[in-house]
Amino acid sequence: MNIERIGIGISVLGATIMAIFGLIMAYLTESDAILLDGMFNLFSVVLSTGSLIISMFVTKGYTKHHPLGFYAYESFIIFIKGLFILGLVVMSLYSNITVLLSGGRVPNIVGMLSYSIPALFINILTLLACYFTYKKANTELLFAEFSAWKLNTLITGVIAVSLVIVFFLKDTSLGWIDRYIDQILVIVLCILTIMDPIYLITNSFKELMLRSVNNESTEHINSLIKQQFESDSFNLEDIYVLKLGRAMWITIDLSILDKNLSLEKYINFQNDIKEMFTQKYSNTEVTFNFISKL
Repeated sequence: MNIERIGIGISVLGATIMAIFGLIMAYLTESDAILLDGMFNLFSVVLSTGSLIISMFVTKGYTKHHPLGFYAYESFIIFIKGLFILGLVVMSLYSNITVLLSGGRVPNIVGMLSYSIPALFINILTLLACYFTYKKANTELLFAEFSAWKLNTLITGVIAVSLVIVFFLKDTSLGWIDRYIDQILVIVLCILTIMDPIYLITNSFKELMLRSVNNESTEHINSLIKQQFESDSFNLEDIYVLKLGRAMWITIDLSILDKNLSLEKYINFQNDIKEMFTQKYSNTEVTFNFISKL
């Protein structure tokens, strides 16, 4: 079975368990924080299921109704996932800043620990599954899943740790800290992790707008081409790289310097370049524009 689908499937399973567990514990503890977490996980189930469906369609390649493949759907779901994660960060920031400025809140320690410790365990397992499958498959869909679970695990972990600290400090002179510790830690954590969803949003938006990739990637491809051949027959004029999801289209402008260039040499050169890129990058199309300077 496809490694990417395994990773996303585990993410869907983890989010489903967390959503059900969160909604049940929110009802039992009457905690708005747990209810919010359960609702976010429920929404995450929908998005991750969408990613799983798109992963299946992407492998179909080109069809009559999708002559460029299904790669745009991949960028779109990553864009939505980035917005979702950013929304989680912003809402967590807003909620915790509001509580902090209103004088903090004494947590229901027993009830929230009963939720946060099992939740942290589930989050860690799902996060590790997404991480290892991402390292194996290295796709943007899995990176989006990994980013979402990383943030969710960090927030749940911080809340669990802060509740344990509060539990041991409640009968000491530092017992007053119980009103503020989880808000402060979550705010700091949100600020430190806010760049992950912004990265997902900006990159996927650029892809959807069919904007060429950054100069660093272009230079890397340029260097690969230069390493491939040492020839007096061609001169590299320009290179254009367009990326959409996991697909990449490379257009190479070359000038012909050899007036005696044979058709066989021309075809062999094209095949060598295309083979090099298909070995290094999957789902890559290479097009040549030859400019005569003879």
